[in-house]
Amino acid sequence: MNVLMMVLRMRVPLAGLVLALVLLGLLGLALLSLETTWTSAAEVVVRGSWGSEEGCFGRGGGADGRPCGPQALAVDSSGNVVVADSLNYRLEVFDRTGRLLEVWPLPVGVAPSRSEDERASAWALLVPCLSWGAGFRPYPDLAAPTAGRGEAVVPASAPDTGRPPYVTDLDLAGPGWRVDPRTGRLDPGTGPDVYLLAGWEGVVLVTDAAGNLRWARDLSSANRFLDLPPWSEYGAEPEPGAWAGYILGLDVLPGGGVVVSGYELLPDRLVFFVRVLSDAGGDLRELAAYSLLRDGSVRVSSDLPIALEVESVVVGHDGLLYLVAAAPEGPAPGPFAREVWVYTSDGRSKGRLKLDVGSYARHMQVLGVDDRGLVWCRVSTSGWPGAVLVFDGRGRQLFSIPLPQDAVVADAFLTPKGELYVSVAGVEGLEVVRHTAKPARRLVFRWAGRG
Repeated sequence: MNVLMMVLRMRVPLAGLVLALVLLGLLGLALLSLETTWTSAAEVVVRGSWGSEEGCFGRGGGADGRPCGPQALAVDSSGNVVVADSLNYRLEVFDRTGRLLEVWPLPVGVAPSRSEDERASAWALLVPCLSWGAGFRPYPDLAAPTAGRGEAVVPASAPDTGRPPYVTDLDLAGPGWRVDPRTGRLDPGTGPDVYLLAGWEGVVLVTDAAGNLRWARDLSSANRFLDLPPWSEYGAEPEPGAWAGYILGLDVLPGGGVVVSGYELLPDRLVFFVRVLSDAGGDLRELAAYSLLRDGSVRVSSDLPIALEVESVVVGHDGLLYLVAAAPEGPAPGPFAREVWVYTSDGRSKGRLKLDVGSYARHMQVLGVDDRGLVWCRVSTSGWPGAVLVFDGRGRQLFSIPLPQDAVVADAFLTPKGELYVSVAGVEGLEVVRHTAKPARRLVFRWAGRG
């Protein structure tokens, strides 16, 4: 009886307490919100000086207009970093802490390697055409930057095939490498397939974890060898099959297919293309192409699956293609916004995403989409090395990572977990920097305009 009387006495105050707590909770929800902020940290994971010894990296004169050292890196699922040491014609694999694990020479004779002069000749033709201005003048009227310097660069019509390829991009497919605890080296029976792009030659080659060639395919146009007059005869008519080109990027599709994008300069137009190879023995399919004509106008190939003026393309962790369109269909999104279009590998549209860039960006490159759905993009303008901007699934900019202004950023690689690896070529050598980003949550007042 006494217990019952105590409960009856407490019922009214207890109900009041519960009501007060409910009102305080509703007030808190009205005034406060949970905000996610991001912090990023950077650490150097690989550091090597210029040279030819193991752990060093080759450096050239950069006559072809590209960075003077290694141009490509990739990271496996175990965090091992593989760098294509292009000028030493080898791959170097480092563990997550930067310890050198393995050095593999590139296979010989699988791609018609061009000399530095040949790459410089092609680059001299392409560079003025990539300005996107109305003053574009295709060869032979093109004012090439090396003309008038007294240099006679004569590209060979049949380049030497006895050299290893000059690797310009790479990607990995499959499980990560394991380290043998007895030797401290990579276990040769493990690891991913390594996809290598010889961009100037237009060839993709795939090796196993031990560096043995699996297959190679030519993904460029049929007439891919330069057949141009020497610069001493500048202004002479080119041969009908004259071609200068470069495959810009490589990404691996689930199942082992590849997506490549690049340029080719024909006598009457500059063409940017996106091509897909579903497997080693499959047919090469054209997904998108547009042409920059003599009068500066652009023509998009409407008969291809993707009728966009594609600026960059990448394969996301979900296997879909994410494309930045320099001039999208319909009204432009505005000076401070860009659009990312999403497609399947056979060209079926899956929607688009408007990105709030926040400032003018002349160039945008999609680096990847991680397993949290975050979209990572590199933006830049003339004279500014750029930054990496990260967006959520609604296109809102979450945070940015500035890129160094006193060195050449050779390549950037995004892991599915959202770790960004950037290779930076400086005066002393090459560094690979790992950027990690983590979210943090905090309560903020809605009336402060931050909810």
